[in-house]
Amino acid sequence: MNMTFKWNKSEPKLINDLGINQKLNLFMANTAMRLMNPFVPMDTGALSQTVEVTATDKVGKIHYQVPYAHYQYTGVSFNFSKEKHPLATHHWDKAMMLAKKNELIKSVENYRKGLAK
Repeated sequence: MNMTFKWNKSEPKLINDLGINQKLNLFMANTAMRLMNPFVPMDTGALSQTVEVTATDKVGKIHYQVPYAHYQYTGVSFNFSKEKHPLATHHWDKAMMLAKKNELIKSVENYRKGLAK
């Protein structure tokens, strides 16, 4: 199950204005993954522990690698306990953005400022 984080502006505008690059996209994707973790369903931990984070100059990607990730994400197979992750839900990226969007933005902005120095 893949999640892609893209910037809203055109690529040349971002690169020129903000200095968007692979390093920043990787930071953004890793930060988003960390912030999403409390919203990811958990039983054995396989779903949240088998995640691949990659980036290019254009996007950051989070790939949940277990075969059932898509079914958990879409809510098709959503039979789990909230004992270990009380905030767990389907579409956990959207839940994280509702709850932690400002934290994600601030973290990425601070990291980008550090890269510019």
